[in-house]
Amino acid sequence: YTQEVPNLGVTTSSFWIKIEIENKTKFSNLLLNLEYPILDQVDFYSISFEGKIDSISTGEYMPFHHRIHNDPNYIFDINIPQNLTKKFYLKIKSGEQILVPLILGSPTSLYETILNKNTLFGLYVGIMIVMLFYNLFIFFSVRDKIYLFYVVYLIMVALTQTHLQGYTFKYLWPNSPWMAIHSMFLTPSLVGIAIAEFIKVFLKTKENVPILHKGLNIISSVYIICILLGLFGYHNESQKIIHLNAMAISLYGLFIAIKISRQGFRTAKFFLIAWTIFLIGVCVFILKDFGVLPFNNFTTYMMPAGSALEVVLLSFALADRINILKKEKEESQLEMLIALQENKNLITEQNIVLEKKVHERTQALEVANIAVSYTHLTL
Repeated sequence: YTQEVPNLGVTTSSFWIKIEIENKTKFSNLLLNLEYPILDQVDFYSISFEGKIDSISTGEYMPFHHRIHNDPNYIFDINIPQNLTKKFYLKIKSGEQILVPLILGSPTSLYETILNKNTLFGLYVGIMIVMLFYNLFIFFSVRDKIYLFYVVYLIMVALTQTHLQGYTFKYLWPNSPWMAIHSMFLTPSLVGIAIAEFIKVFLKTKENVPILHKGLNIISSVYIICILLGLFGYHNESQKIIHLNAMAISLYGLFIAIKISRQGFRTAKFFLIAWTIFLIGVCVFILKDFGVLPFNNFTTYMMPAGSALEVVLLSFALADRINILKKEKEESQLEMLIALQENKNLITEQNIVLEKKVHERTQALEVANIAVSYTHLTL
């Protein structure tokens, strides 16, 4: 296989991979890390020098506690004396994209790498949790439904990213292989629907771009179809459509943001910046899955990094929304005060005119009364 990390695509086929390892290190006990935790089934075969075959079965189709090593990735013990070569085989099958990134190293170096990964991803989860509670607090303070939509969106994005790294299976549903396998199409589809709904509310698409608003409904409908396909067992078909639909909503959301920002809608400009960053992450991740870009730390973690920056920037945009609403409220109150003052001035002027007319009428009556009295006296 010519690629450094084999990319076997989305397929119903099973793949056999032959691995020959010659130990030129000073360690006889090594670890082989298959750094792709979302594979459904992984069978590892080790052939001893005497020809005996030992096998280990693992993957998302089994409860998490069956794994030898307590890690989302698939880690296998490799025992090879120095300067000797040993053969191993992997059998892999999955309903989603199949990538085979293999890393061989000593237990110390491998677990140091895992610790760094856990620390970085813990930072990502921390940012998402902080943003979640921050926006939830604002929702209960101002009772604006857009913050509730955003909280739902945050939850779905965080679940999708943690699933792709294998942490949801380890921490949330370790005894549910069904959830582990089906999360691959459930969480991306739900986050896509959440994105579409959030765009509708945040950018007021129904009022600003009614025709494009209908397009978001179509995208959400496609995600619902993906969920149904996955639930009925068409995992591969669901995954292929999800990838295409993810690209579609990413570009479509960008187009809507550009169009609305040109109309002078200030909030759309914040969204445009945040969405562009997230879009870059999504595109890099999907191009990695399609084999256009290589599998490495950059392409793997670009989407979590992009989503973290996006949620922070969108939180700033939502905070700015409060300032806009506050300014609009102040302007409305000022207009009301001006209108009240104008009404007061008008009433005052009317009262003055009325008093003047009453005074004139009174004088006219007094003159008339005097005239009548004088006539009577004359008579």
